[in-house]
Parts: sequence; C-alpha cells; structure tokens
Amino acid sequence: MKRSISLILSMLLLFTFILPVSALEGYDKELENAIKKAKTLFDTTQYDKFESYINSYSSTVEYYLRWYDSKEKLGGMEVTIDSDGMVRNYYKYNYNEEMGTNTFPKVSKEEGLKAANEFLKKINPELYSKVKYEENNEPLNIYDRMYYYNYYRVENGIPFYQNNIYLSVNNKTGEVQSYGCYWDKVLKFDDKDNIIGIEAGQKAFIEKIGLKLVYKLDYSNREYKPYVVYTSLDTNKAIDAKTGEPVSIYSYYRYAAGEEMTKDSSVANDSGEIVLSPEELDAIDKMKDIISKEEAEKTARQLLNISTDYKLDGINLYNDWYNKNDHTWNMYFSNKDNSNISVTIDAKNKELKSFYRYNPYLEKETVKYTKDQLQKKAEDFIKKVQGDKFNIVELVEINEPIVRPLLEGEEPRQYYFTFTRKVKDAYFPGNGFSLNLDAATGEITSYNYSWYKGQLPSTDKVMSLEKAYGILFREIGMELQYIGDSDHRYFEEYGEQGEAKNAKLVYSIKQGKPLNIDPFTGELLYGLGRPYKESDISQYKDIEDSFAKMEIEALAKYGISFPGDKFNPKEGIKQKDLLYLMLKAKGYYYDLSYEDKDFIEKLYRYLVRESIIKENEKSPEAIVTREEATKFIVRALGYDKVASIEGIYSLSFKDADKITKDLKGHVAIATGLGILQGYDGNFNPKTNLTREQAAVVVFNYLNVK
Repeated sequence: MKRSISLILSMLLLFTFILPVSALEGYDKELENAIKKAKTLFDTTQYDKFESYINSYSSTVEYYLRWYDSKEKLGGMEVTIDSDGMVRNYYKYNYNEEMGTNTFPKVSKEEGLKAANEFLKKINPELYSKVKYEENNEPLNIYDRMYYYNYYRVENGIPFYQNNIYLSVNNKTGEVQSYGCYWDKVLKFDDKDNIIGIEAGQKAFIEKIGLKLVYKLDYSNREYKPYVVYTSLDTNKAIDAKTGEPVSIYSYYRYAAGEEMTKDSSVANDSGEIVLSPEELDAIDKMKDIISKEEAEKTARQLLNISTDYKLDGINLYNDWYNKNDHTWNMYFSNKDNSNISVTIDAKNKELKSFYRYNPYLEKETVKYTKDQLQKKAEDFIKKVQGDKFNIVELVEINEPIVRPLLEGEEPRQYYFTFTRKVKDAYFPGNGFSLNLDAATGEITSYNYSWYKGQLPSTDKVMSLEKAYGILFREIGMELQYIGDSDHRYFEEYGEQGEAKNAKLVYSIKQGKPLNIDPFTGELLYGLGRPYKESDISQYKDIEDSFAKMEIEALAKYGISFPGDKFNPKEGIKQKDLLYLMLKAKGYYYDLSYEDKDFIEKLYRYLVRESIIKENEKSPEAIVTREEATKFIVRALGYDKVASIEGIYSLSFKDADKITKDLKGHVAIATGLGILQGYDGNFNPKTNLTREQAAVVVFNYLNVK
C-alpha cells in the first residue's frame, strides 16, 4: 500500500500533538465542552457507564472520553477531542459482533467508502476539501472485517503525505468503526514560484543522490541468499524544488488541530440544553482543582531551585497510573550544556512525585579530537581487529542519526562512522563496521561488525547506470510534494511559541513501487528479490458464460485467483491449482506466488503443515475428482478426524456405493454443509472437478457458518 510506512509512523505517534498557545477557560470547562461536542456527533444513550482521561503535550490538551455498557453486552465508544473541539480519534466496538469468521461481507468496498466520506464530512467538514482519498487496488483480506480508507492532505494541488486521515468501516454493517486524524494546524506552505522543473529535479537527483549497485539479502527460504540491485544508498533524501540541493525528508508527524467549537454545535434535549449524566458531571468536577501548566512549572522550579538557564522543553498532564482520579504534571527541562531535569508533581496538591537530573558530561572534559582524528582512530581499530577487511570497506555518510544541535562554535562531542563493504562497484549495506567515538576522550563508545560470508553474485554483466536511471524515471518516477520542517528543534519551538513552520517543496521518488532495479533484466524487485507486479484484482475475459461468474469475481477481490486474464472455467482443475485457491482462502499471510521458482515445493510444504494433504498424496498435475475435493475441503475445515469415523454416516445418493469407503464421511460433511451438491440424485464421486466448479466449492467453503 502506498505510503504505508507514513501511515504506520503516524499511528505510532498517536498521542503526539503540538498546538499554538490559547487562552484556556479551565480544564473542567474544556472537558464539559468536549463531552457536549461528542454527544452532538455520536449517540451515547445506549451506554450506562462513562469515564474520561486527560493528556497534555506542549500547548495542547486532549480529552479521552469513553462510554460503555456495564453489563458488557453492547460494547462501547471511545472519542478523543482536543481543547479546540477537534475530534482526534474515534473507536466503536461491539462485544456481540462475530469477528474472525470467513464469510463474505454484506457491504461492498464502494459502499464503505461512501460511509467513510459521509462520516468525515460530519466530523471534520473543514478538512474534507483538503484531503484526497488514496486509491488502493490491492486484493482484500477475507478474514478482515474492516475496509480501510486513507486520505492524505493536499495543499496548492500538491500532496503532503505527512498529514492524513484514516477510517475503517465494518464490512458487515457498513458502520464506521474507527477514525484518526493527523493534521498540522500551524504550517506555512511554500508557494510554487521559482521552482525548478521535473527534469532539473531528476538531474539533481542523479548528481547529488544517485543510484548505486547494492547487495541485498533474501531470507524467504530460511537461508540468506544475496542478490544485487540498483537502488539509492540514501533513501532519506529528496531534492529541494527551489535550490536543487538534497534535503533530508525525516518525517515529523504531529497531531491534528481544530477550529474553535461553536456554541450552537450541540444536540439539545426538549428544553434546549445538553443533559449530562451523573458520571459525566463527576468527571468534570474532578478536573476543577487541577493547577495550570504555568503554576506547575513555577512549583517545580521552586521545589528544586531550577534556574532560568534551564528551558522548559515539554510539559505533559497525565492521569495517575494507579489512581485514575489523580493527575500528574510531568516536566522536562534542559540547559545549554545538554543537562536535563525531569520533574513530576501532583496536579492538584503540588506534591513532588519525582525528578531526575542528567548531565552527560560530568567529567567536564573538553573536546580534544577532530573528526579526522577520530576517523583515523576508527580506521586503526578496524585494521587491528579485522585488518584483512579494511581495504574492502568504504566510509559512507548516509542516514546518519539525528543528534541535538550544538551551540555556535562548539565542536561535536561524538562522531558516528559507517564503513560499508564494497565489492568492485557494489555496496553491501549492513555489512561492514559502525563505530561511535567520544570527541572528548577519543574512546570508541560503540562498535558493530557484520559480514556475510557466503558467495556473492557477480556484477560483471550488469546494465549501465544510465539505463538504470531511465528505468527509474520511467517506471517509478519523481513527483513534487511537500515535506514538513525536519529541524529537530521543531517540537521544542513549535508548540511553545506557536509560530508557523514551513512545509517545503521537494522532488521525491514516488512511493508505492520498490526502488530496486534488477541490474540484469531491468525489472523492479520486491525486497526479497521477487519481481514486482501491480497488485490489481484479477480481471478474467473468459467467464461471461460461466455459471460461476459471481463466485469467481468475488474470490478475485480477495486475491483468491490465478494470474493472467483467463480462468479457463470448463477445464478440469489440477491438484496444485485447487490447493492453491484453498491456501489463499485460508490466509493472506502465506508468502506464495505462481512466479516463485519453488512454487510447488512451498505450496505443498504449507499444505502438509496445515494437514490438508499428506506426503503420499502429492500429485500436482493430476486432475482432482469431486470426492477428492471433499477430502481436502473437510481437512481444511478441521473435520478430518470426525469424517474418518466409520459406520456413522448415511448417504442417500444413488451412486453412494461408488464413493471411496474412506471418503464417505467427507462427502457426507461437505454435502451436508452445502459446499458440494449432487446432481439428479447422484454425487458422481469419480467425475473430474472443473475450475468453475472449484471456484464454487471454495466460495462455499468460505461461507460455512
């Protein structure tokens, strides 16, 4: 899925949010407003219990609200709203909902998208016009009860992938199950004046970032196997669209900000007023005595005599871990010497709960070594411990860790060096040496060595670098996009001062396709060396007249399909093909593709492990009979032992005597569950199963209740 890494990082930073300073009416009033806002948007009347929590980061306060059923029959609803009235997160759950079953959904993906759009318009109408739905043509997962929809922010017609909104919709009920919004409110987006063109951007990429021959390792068959690709050594770089210089694209995700909540945005009862429950009123009352963050900071400085040399880097408000009705202010101070102090006080009675002082340079040592001197120390150490490898590594300055800024004129206190293995013109990231050295003591503070000892593939006949660039720009391409300010002081200054930061324009390699080019064939490769192919739903050209057209297309939406545009519905199905469909229906997590060189070996390894087939039954090219199909299906359902009990099954088919004795129980179960059916009173056990019949069998298997 495109930008999945961006989405995954956004979700990991769920509780990170930075907003401008605003006048607060008091935490009790803000909680009251949050509750009222939630109740205008969502129906909470079915729940009899309520609880709330508070989180505060920098200048933002966030209220987590939860309504639930005390009898644990109806589930519950969770809503997070900030002090500006912006709904940040929403989640609704139902204890009675049957999850994990493998029946087909009642709601289509298109219907789910309509529900997602309507929900977004209702919750954040002001943002709806600023986002674009990210199309995803990947096959669905038959075991997933949700459709997932991701929207990314667009400004001036240009994508800003670091801000997004995601929703999940239940594919049984059509109801929105979850929602999350990640949005920067105080951002200034650069205009498109004086930017370089796409061709200039590509040229700058070639000259200043570039592709290299790189060794990677495939571990798909439980052993390391190296392969070589053309790729970028520094995947964290893009080209500044105005200067043509490389810039870092480290992503800093911040939480969404909202407009002030209007007074008429609540749902009224008959008297025109919002009615709050006793528990809701109690939660509001418990927030009244919480001191402000200014008072918390003042108290901490007084208690610990913290001088003004220390800047308040962050202040967070939490519910107490053990006592949910108590609250705690956590503060983090640091001074120009990189010393820091962490302080925790009770948010009501100002009691000091904890503090922690840290000074990384207690020895008061000054910097004595330059970067060149430390590099020589690193090189000398490598020569000492791995002298035979020193001449086949190269110092590569890529993806270096971000460190705190130094004062003007101050020398760095540490240096990080990565020596990467190089064989002819091909680099081997992850192979070589990495060291961290203290510039004051000259000591090596960290050292890492890794080396692949197997045979590396030759690079003698690889295509030219020029040809690789042609494939890169033609098959993957670059695009103009915004990236957020990557200054690591962003978090410190943004929330406290509320000043707008720039989102700059860059030319970046498009996401969604792997930046791995086979240097021999020119194909794009996945991370395991497998050829990349667009993950589209199979569209067959030869099923219009098939009685199983509906089942074939339904299966294809979930990736339970064959490659190519022909299904060949009337042909007898081979054992390997039926078992492949069954394996795909059993779970998306199996790493298997028809294009795999060891497809047959992997297929049967999985199937034997799942007890669907036995070693002595392997016959990949054999056409499967109807009774054999029942055997595999019943095993997949986990009923094999029951089916093998003799003397308890009665079959009414006219040709029951022709069914293999050991498979009568399997036929009885499969037909009883409606997976296979007889015809004209016969089961026809020895008749070959056609491919279209196999699709119906697998479809019915997936709908067994």
